[in-house]
Amino acid sequence: MFASGTSPGPQIPRWRFGWCEGYCSYQTCDLSLVLGKVQYRQLFVLIYCERQTNQLLEGCSKDYKATNRTYLKQLTVLCSSTVSLQIMPIPPSTINHIINAYFSAFSAMNAAQWSELFTPDAQVYDPVGNPPSNPQTDSKPFFDILQKKNESLVVKPESVFIVGNEAAVKWSLQATNKSHKEASAEGISIFEVSESGKIQKVCAYWDDKAFLAQLQT
Repeated sequence: MFASGTSPGPQIPRWRFGWCEGYCSYQTCDLSLVLGKVQYRQLFVLIYCERQTNQLLEGCSKDYKATNRTYLKQLTVLCSSTVSLQIMPIPPSTINHIINAYFSAFSAMNAAQWSELFTPDAQVYDPVGNPPSNPQTDSKPFFDILQKKNESLVVKPESVFIVGNEAAVKWSLQATNKSHKEASAEGISIFEVSESGKIQKVCAYWDDKAFLAQLQT
């Protein structure tokens, strides 16, 4: 079924699929020839290695898939060594802006503004040890409770340390409930920001039980 490629370098077998992102429209496509194209087309590397893996094998038999996934991995490694693909980090000033917007919306108890800062599948562990919440689906009921129980809520970032697309933030919290009891807390939150400029994960480290106890005494 397979015939090895004739171009120099590692031997890559022929794959039986009808199309290959415009580079091959024949019934049988020699991936060693495609590899030669990859050296000059970074876009093809992106499409082929990251998006078309499953599509290329769709509809093939189980044995065919198992055999050819080995060669797919081989090609992916070769492509990676041929073309360097790097994602540029988000500027620190942008991450600072996102963090300030996060704490500002939280202090205002504004669910819409706060949830807008997150990716659709974002996870928030607040505090770490609790099950994760999703801001897109859980923020409104959460902030409804905050507004019902608190007269004021102020969360301020005190120190921000940014590395790449992540940041560690030391923050302080001051709250006054409807009974005019006050409480304070400190904590550290770790933010992960996606390439789209949205928060994809927050891990908060603080003692929420001690904070709530202050409001109940």
